[in-house]
Amino acid sequence: MGLQENLLRGIYAYGFEKPSAIQQRRIVPFCKGLDVIQQVQSETSKTASFCSGILQQLDYGSVA
Repeated sequence: MGLQENLLRGIYAYGFEKPSAIQQRRIVPFCKGLDVIQQVQSETSKTASFCSGILQQLDYGSVA
């Protein structure tokens, strides 16, 4: 999916092992800066796909 190594380490440390169907379809376009609309049932990891996309776009080098 092209996620940064430090982000992947955090995701795995949190207990995620395999992306859900919604995550597989949404993280990559979101990371590319495309507009994404998510509408699925509850408990399908919508928040995790949203947060992963945001965290991927952050510039950690600019944090003082």
